[in-house]
Amino acid sequence: MIIHSLRPYAWITAMLLLMTGSCQRNPSLEPGGGYIEMTGGRVWYKIVGQGDKTPLLILHGGPGATSYYLRPLAALGQERPMIFFDQLGCGRSTLAMDTSQMNIPFYVEEVEQVKKALGLKEFYLYGQSWGTILAVEYYFAHPEGIKGIILASPALSGKLWIRDSKLLVSQLPDTLQQIIREHEKDKSFDSPEYQEALMIYYRKHVARRVP
Repeated sequence: MIIHSLRPYAWITAMLLLMTGSCQRNPSLEPGGGYIEMTGGRVWYKIVGQGDKTPLLILHGGPGATSYYLRPLAALGQERPMIFFDQLGCGRSTLAMDTSQMNIPFYVEEVEQVKKALGLKEFYLYGQSWGTILAVEYYFAHPEGIKGIILASPALSGKLWIRDSKLLVSQLPDTLQQIIREHEKDKSFDSPEYQEALMIYYRKHVARRVP
């Protein structure tokens, strides 16, 4: 009888210990920025907002873009810390990269090093475009501490992305379609003619507002 009477208390104690272990508190994240030294170079980061809700770690698109275009998300800093960073090879981070580093496992490890450097225990993960691929791959490798994932303009299938891009290109005037096809076939991506055609494509299908 004594054993049975103790069971509820033992169960409650076990649950309290489990809850204590699972509720990981983040250290105080003060607004500001700087650089994180890691494998491959220095990563620039910036923390915006002092809200007390769970932080949001933001993964920008590209590969090769920067976090700059995601600045409107900073408005959410009234509720929680918003963590921006430029991936290696982009923006204010180290630009020089070896081609052997340009792969998903390397970028996944970069996110992990940012997480550890900032001491994140619990956080939401936001990915946009290429950042959605990185967010999902990172979750598969390091699910611990992630309370949720937000995917904006997801690109989770390379085959579907290429198919959809070709469909959008087909909606451009014939002359622009020909320019794009020829330069992509020749790999002459630096051609002013090709770059101008891309800007028309971006204005029509990508950017709602031109800076």
